[in-house]
Amino acid sequence: MGHTHSLCGAAGWLATSAYLHLRPAAAFGGAAICGLAAVCNDIDSKRSEASRSLGYVTGIVSWGIRKSCGGHRKITHSLLGIALFAGGAALAVQAAHWPMWIAWALILGFVNHTVMDMLTKEGCPLLWPWSMVHFALLPRFLRVTTGGKTRRKRRRNQGRVHHHLRRGSEYVVVQPLAALAALGSVILLALGR
Repeated sequence: MGHTHSLCGAAGWLATSAYLHLRPAAAFGGAAICGLAAVCNDIDSKRSEASRSLGYVTGIVSWGIRKSCGGHRKITHSLLGIALFAGGAALAVQAAHWPMWIAWALILGFVNHTVMDMLTKEGCPLLWPWSMVHFALLPRFLRVTTGGKTRRKRRRNQGRVHHHLRRGSEYVVVQPLAALAALGSVILLALGR
């Protein structure tokens, strides 16, 4: 889900910033940029936040990528996609005469998304278009489940319908860990360590 990717991207950048002792502007500005870049991979999904973010503009880009590359989790979740995005980010930042940490934040966000998706049941086709094998970082029984499904339950003898939201491990495990990592990194940055 988009919000989980944003949170994990921001947490990843904050952790990197704390480790590299970056200045506050680069640390917190980079966290925002990395969090936004972490949803870009899903531009190839019709219902994603990335494909709906700028209305018709991103909708047309999303449609073009889906039609030319065969749908969701193809080019934007592959090593080829990472290389193209990284090259484009570096060129754009250089052309605009912005600091290079902006390019690194964009690239880290994009890579972070792919790594996070490699923790899910579906994995990622890293070698697309040469191979459609989906790679994962964990055995199947440990992989993250995403989203939440609403189930209707009817109580016996009362005839009332109750809605029950069943959340995936994304909400129960990944988001809390990412939030703790972000908080810990902010504390380290504040302490100057």
